[in-house]
Amino acid sequence: MKHFVFGKNWSKHSAFFILDEIQKVINENSKCNIIVTGGSSAKRVYLSLGKFENFQKLKNVFFYLSDERCVSLTSKFYNYKMIKKSLLKNNKNKFYKIN
Repeated sequence: MKHFVFGKNWSKHSAFFILDEIQKVINENSKCNIIVTGGSSAKRVYLSLGKFENFQKLKNVFFYLSDERCVSLTSKFYNYKMIKKSLLKNNKNKFYKIN
């Protein structure tokens, strides 16, 4: 487990760590499955990660949304929209919802 101190750049440091781990998994397995969640802290990390050019170029990464809330797909509280606009804005990998 990696611990990041809440400071000015914690989300960027977290994003670097996640990107490095994704690249390790892809190198070993040729693909990577990631479960993502919503929330304001996650959004900060997703915004940082989504800006990295190396992240934008990744292939064979499959994202799955784990959202425990039962809201309509069109609800402003549905995390899919936030994740698409932050984490996956410039990334063409596949995104799935876990029911």
